[in-house]
Amino acid sequence: TGGDQDDPRVTVRTRISSVAIADESTWLDGNLLLTLGVRHQSIDDFTYDYDTGARLSHYYESALPPMAGLVYRIRQDLSAYLHYSEAMQKGDIAPATNGNGPVANAGESLEPYHARETELGLKYVAGTVGYTAGLFEIRKPVPGYDRNNALVEKDRQTHRGLELTLFGAAWPGLNILGGASRLDTDLNSQETIGAPRTQANLNLEWAVPGLSPQADQGLILTGQIVYTGAQ
Repeated sequence: TGGDQDDPRVTVRTRISSVAIADESTWLDGNLLLTLGVRHQSIDDFTYDYDTGARLSHYYESALPPMAGLVYRIRQDLSAYLHYSEAMQKGDIAPATNGNGPVANAGESLEPYHARETELGLKYVAGTVGYTAGLFEIRKPVPGYDRNNALVEKDRQTHRGLELTLFGAAWPGLNILGGASRLDTDLNSQETIGAPRTQANLNLEWAVPGLSPQADQGLILTGQIVYTGAQ
């Protein structure tokens, strides 16, 4: 209830900005590649009362999350890589009510979340087709309600998984891009809602013989299959 549906008020206004710089260097005769970078992120967030338009909360936060990547060429067709990155994401907004009644800090925005991701993997290229296999872990804070029924940053959610990808020209005229992932999530020793254990996709492009004399001309047929497991 409340407010005017014919003239709704602004309830949230968020300004997000980001600028990044990175540098890549090579070592061991070009077999070792190191990328280091940093990104300046800022979030300027306001929330307003829907009935009166009065400001309920405001915060401004900036951060310098780092990012780093390491690639080692084991041989000409096989490489290993390690990647780490951090990011700042906008916090949730407290609802008016929940199952326990009115929320104590209704309408307020939580301060930004700081997420971290690490990935370790291999990349293999056989002719015109490439394959990758990567293990990853993502850690992110999640909100919850305290004893006063206020929305607060309460716990950490962890996603760990395996991702396989396939890309390149399977044979002349047929390009393929696909992958599959297996995900394990944990939040208070339970699976996370909305995170499927299995996902897969396959994209195909076929240049019809005789109708595609050049790569950028002629007739190309495309197809896509996407599978998402139970959430």
